[in-house]
Amino acid sequence: MSGDEWMHSRLRILLAIVLAFAVLVCLLCLPSLLPTASPIEQALRKVERGREPKERLEALLELQEVVREKTLSPEERERIIPKLLRLADSDSNEQVRSVSLSLLLLLGVGRTEFQRVLINALRRSPQEASLAVKLLPQIAGETTWLSLMDIFENESDPSVQDRLVRVLCKMPTKVWQEFCERLGRNPQRWQPVADKLPPPPMSFRSNLVQVALSKDLETRKGALMLLAKFPPSPEDAERLKPLATSQDETVRTLVFNIWAQSPSKALVSELRRGLNDRPEVAYFASAALLKLGELKPEEGRKLLRQPHPPLRAQGALALASSQNPSDFRALEDALRDPNLEVVQSAAVALVLKGERGLEIVLRVYEQEKAPERRAAMLMGMSSISHPKVAAILARALRFGDWRERGAALAGFALHKDKFLPPLKQLAQSPDKRDRMAAIDALNAIKTTNALKLLLKIARSDPDEQVKCEALLVLSNCGVKEAMPLLADLVEKGEPSIATTAALGLTRYGEEGRVLLRQMLKSERAVTRHAAARALANLGDREALDFLRGQANATDISQRISTLQLMARAGDEKALRELIGLLSHEEPSIRLRARFSLYAVGKPAIPLLLQALDSPNSRLRAEAALVLGALKATVAREKLASLLKDDDLQVREAARQALSRLEEVSPTP
Repeated sequence: MSGDEWMHSRLRILLAIVLAFAVLVCLLCLPSLLPTASPIEQALRKVERGREPKERLEALLELQEVVREKTLSPEERERIIPKLLRLADSDSNEQVRSVSLSLLLLLGVGRTEFQRVLINALRRSPQEASLAVKLLPQIAGETTWLSLMDIFENESDPSVQDRLVRVLCKMPTKVWQEFCERLGRNPQRWQPVADKLPPPPMSFRSNLVQVALSKDLETRKGALMLLAKFPPSPEDAERLKPLATSQDETVRTLVFNIWAQSPSKALVSELRRGLNDRPEVAYFASAALLKLGELKPEEGRKLLRQPHPPLRAQGALALASSQNPSDFRALEDALRDPNLEVVQSAAVALVLKGERGLEIVLRVYEQEKAPERRAAMLMGMSSISHPKVAAILARALRFGDWRERGAALAGFALHKDKFLPPLKQLAQSPDKRDRMAAIDALNAIKTTNALKLLLKIARSDPDEQVKCEALLVLSNCGVKEAMPLLADLVEKGEPSIATTAALGLTRYGEEGRVLLRQMLKSERAVTRHAAARALANLGDREALDFLRGQANATDISQRISTLQLMARAGDEKALRELIGLLSHEEPSIRLRARFSLYAVGKPAIPLLLQALDSPNSRLRAEAALVLGALKATVAREKLASLLKDDDLQVREAARQALSRLEEVSPTP
C-alpha cells in the first residue's frame, strides 16, 4: 500500500470514529433536548397499550397516585376523564372498571356521562354497585333521578332492586312530587323506597300538603302516604279538610291517619263525623279526639260495641273519666274481651277511675287463668303508682309466666323507687325464686336506692347463685364495692358460678384484669379456668395460651365455647374452625356455632363474607343468617346476589338476613 493510500485509509477510519462519537453524543443528549411526556401521559399510554387486565390495572393505580399528588390542569382533566369513562363503562375486567370509577370520583366528575356509567354499574359486580350506590346520590341531577325511577319501576332482578332502593331513598325533595305520583299509582312497588326516606323539614311538609290537594288522584294518594309517614304541623293538617269527604276510601283513611298524628281543635267536627265512617277512618278519628280530650263517654260507649277491636280499645279509654255505674260494668266486661289491646285499655280506664276501678281489675285478674290476658291487665294497672299495684307486680314476678314477668318488670321500670318497698320484702323471702325475681326487678329500676338494696342482697344472701346475679347487675353498673365479692365467688364458687363471677370482674377494666391474672396462678383448677375464660374475652395472651390447651376437648360444646373465646380474642384459626362448624351435619351444633359467631361479633364478618362464596350450600345459608343477625350492611350486596342462588335454603336465608338489615342502624 502506497503512502497516500495509507493516509486516506487512516482519515476514513478517523472520520468514522468521529461520526460514531457524534451519533453517540446525539443519542445521549437528544432526550434532554426534546419535550418529555408527563407522568399522566405515560400512565395513560400504559393503560391504552395494556393488553392484559393486570397491566391496565397497574397503570390505573399509577395514574391514581399521580392524581392524588398533583393538581391537574383543565386540559389534563379533559384528556383523562373521557378515557376513564370508557374504561369504567366497557372494560372487560371488573377490577379495571371499579378502579376507573374510583378515579372518576377522585376527580370529582359529575357530568351526565358519569351518571350514565354509574347507572350501568348498578347491574354489575358488588364492588362497582357499591360505588354507584354511594356516588349517584351525590351527583345525580333531576333527569338522572327520573331515569332511576323509570328503571326501578321495571326492574325484576331482586339485587338490582335493592341497590336502586338504597339510591332512591336519598332522592332530593325537588323530585318528591314525581315520586308521589308513582307511589300513589303502585304503592306495593314503591313502598320500600318510601320506608327509607329521611324525614323532610317541616317547611317542605307544608309543600306536600299542597301536592296532596292536587287534582291528580295518584299524586294526591302518594303525597298523603308521605304525610302519614311525616306528619305536618296541626295548622297545615287543617288544610286537608276538603279531602275528608273524598269518595275515595284510601284518601279519607290517609287524611284521618294524618289528623290522628297532628290533631287540631279546629278539626273536631270533621273528626266526629269520621266516627261514623268505615272502621279504619273511625279508629283514626277516635284516636285524634282522644288526644284532644274531646272523645265523649257516649261516643266511647258506642265504640265499645263495635266489632273492630281497635275501636273497642279506643272506646274503653274514652270511658276513663266517666263515673256512670253502667260504664264500670261495661269496662269490666271489656276485661274479658278476646282482644288483648281491649283488655289492656279497659284496665287503664278502670284504674284511672280510682279505688273502685282498681278493685274491679284486681278481682278479674285473680279470676283469669290465661297468662297473656293476665299480662295485659298488669300492663294496664302499671299506668298508675299504687301500693296494691306494686304488690301484684311483685307476685307476678314470683309466680307468673314469662309474659306476666315481662309486664311486671316494665311496671317496676316505669315507677322506679316508688315500688321498692314490696321488693325489699320479696328479697327477704325464704324462697330462692322470690329473691331472684327481686333482683330482676331491681335491675329494671337501677336507681341508687335499688343498687344499695342489691349490694345488701349480695353481702347477706346465703345462696351463691342469688349473690352472683346481684353482683352481675352491680358490675354492669360499675359499683366497685362488688369487686371483692365477685373475686371471692371466683375463688370459692362452683364452676358455673366462678365463670360468671369472673366475667363480672371484666367490667372493671384494668383493676378487674389484675385480679383475674392473679387467679391464673391459683391452686384451684376451677378458678384458673374461670379466670382464663374471662381474660380471653379481653384478648389476654397468657389466658389464650392456657385455653389453647383446652381447644382439643372431645366435648363439642366445650370445644365451641373455647373456640368462641379464642376467636373473640383475635385468634383467626379458631374463628375459621368455628365458621367451618356452620356446615356440620348436626343442626344443634350448627345452632351453637351460629350463636358463638354472633357473640364474636364484628371480627367474624370478613370470614363470614368469604363463606358466602363457599360451594357448600349449608355453609352459605348459615353464614347469611349470622351476617343478618350481626346487622352487617357490608354484606348487603352479596346477600342480595344469593336471592338468585340455586339452593332454596340459601335463598330463604338471604331473604331473612336482608330483612334483618332493615331493622336497626347498621354496622359498617
